This record gives sequence, C-alpha cells and structure tokens, in this order.
Amino acid sequence: EPVVEAPPLIVNDIEEKKQPHNFPEMRFALLQIIQIAVGEKYGVKISEMISPQQKHKFIKPRHIAMYLAKEIAQMTLAQIGAEFGGRDHTTVGHAYHKTKGDIEKDEALRSEIEELKEKIFANWRANLVAPTQL
Repeated sequence: EPVVEAPPLIVNDIEEKKQPHNFPEMRFALLQIIQIAVGEKYGVKISEMISPQQKHKFIKPRHIAMYLAKEIAQMTLAQIGAEFGGRDHTTVGHAYHKTKGDIEKDEALRSEIEELKEKIFANWRANLVAPTQL
C-alpha cells in the first residue's frame, strides 16, 4: 500500500492560531529567535546568557530573554529554566517577576522590550515560509 503523507503545515493556519504553545516544536524555535534577538540587542552570546555566570552584563539580557520566553513563547517556568542552563523554575519565576516589575516602572526598558518584540515577531514571520513547491 502507498504511504499516505500528512499534509504540510500551512502558514495561514499557523498565523491564524498565533498560539505557539499549541505546537511544542515551534515554541522552542521561537525561543531561539528570542535568544538571538536579545543577544544581539545587548551584545551577549547565547552561551553567555545560559551560562551560570552572574556578571551584570549577562543578568539583564538573561532575565529579559526569560521574560519574553514566558510572555511570547508561553513556555512554563520549568521549560525556560531547562533551556537556560538547567536553572530552577523558582529562579526563572524571580527573573520573570523582577523584569515585569522593572518594565512597569521604567519607560526606557518598556521601549526596549517593545522593540525586541517587534524584531522577534518579524523574524518569526520571516521563518514561517510555505514549503517549496517542486
């Protein structure tokens, strides 16, 4: 019998849902886009962001990336911790709430986060290309 292949993902279906948490593999792809955008913005490598180092240069971008992973990719605190060097979910929770509070108080940071979100969404859309028709 011939093998029946599943239909390819249709970009419009994905765009329509706009809920990455419905597609676990997409959630992690989105996390990579978040990490790259945050790393570029603050001049740190992903390896530095997920390292155990507590240098101030790494802490702010790490916290922002964790915050965006929760807000945009809708990952659990445990999932985020696992992707950021095996950190405990309580550590991620602290980073999330601290960043959220800082955003509420700091207009400049709020503006940075909005710029990052725009860049992340633009990169996400650019990566949602329809399969090549052969």
